Amino acid sequence: MPYFFWLERPTTAPRFLHRVATNPPELPPQLLPSTGSASFVGADKPTVGGLVVPAGIRSFQKASPFSKRSRMYTLLSGLYKYMFRRDEYCILILGLDNAGKTTFLEQTKTRFNKNYKGMSLSKITTTVGLNIGTIDVGKARLMFWDLGGQEELQSLWDKYYAESHGVIYVIDSTDEERLSETKRAFEKMITSEALEGVPILVLANKQDVETCLSIPDIKTAFSDCINKIGKRDCLTQACSALTGKGVNEGIEWMVKCVVRNIHRPPRQKDIT
Repeated sequence: MPYFFWLERPTTAPRFLHRVATNPPELPPQLLPSTGSASFVGADKPTVGGLVVPAGIRSFQKASPFSKRSRMYTLLSGLYKYMFRRDEYCILILGLDNAGKTTFLEQTKTRFNKNYKGMSLSKITTTVGLNIGTIDVGKARLMFWDLGGQEELQSLWDKYYAESHGVIYVIDSTDEERLSETKRAFEKMITSEALEGVPILVLANKQDVETCLSIPDIKTAFSDCINKIGKRDCLTQACSALTGKGVNEGIEWMVKCVVRNIHRPPRQKDIT
């Protein structure tokens, strides 16, 4: 049975020095082991259970069996957190109103959450404020912040930049009249210092409509923004949030980008 020993030291002595006891240590009955006996050899060599207690030991007691349990608990707790911990990344979903941001979020949650029963996509209305959604992809957890795209709400976007790990910018590829407007909003967003180095996924939404703009058309319209994108991952992809086309590919691309981006480490959360 292991024992814990304590050494006394004078208050004026350095921390690494200890005073050697000059008298035989006192051994109260409550500190004696349940088996064995204590005796003294000469004047300063007490023995406990047949073991000689070194000079300087003033008291001792049996090690509590709870100490082993505590160490085991700590070990298992650390192993559990390592095995079941997820890295959490915050993803902004931005774009003008009626671009299909909330529809994309609902389609994403339906595809990546097995037991999720989303709202009818045909009943989704314009977002006023904020929609939140969460999905798990491997050991990564993506938390989406779907922000309203009305002009008066765009001034709130930059309040979320510092905490974000990625941006999904949704464009209504059927609304050619507002293409210049969404370009200005995109340009203002990418020039923010708070988003420096953050990966951006540009989704050309509503590609299921025959009269929509093609990917080359959108890239041409946004060509002035290429030099302002800087050194970051950026992808323009066709998408239909209504049918789900391009949703999985876009999410998988975003996960790869945020995981390898060392400039924005994730927040670590236990699985719940």
